Amino acid sequence: MKTWRIIGLCSMALIILVLFTSMCVILQEGVAARSAGGTLPRVVHP
Repeated sequence: MKTWRIIGLCSMALIILVLFTSMCVILQEGVAARSAGGTLPRVVHP
């Protein structure tokens, strides 16, 4: 039953990583939109 615990830990870490990266992207987009004046609804990355 040790493999199930390893799989659970790996999946939990992966979910946390995805949530963290998405939060960072949303924060960066919000800061960029605010610095641009808040007129752009979505920031396009080059």
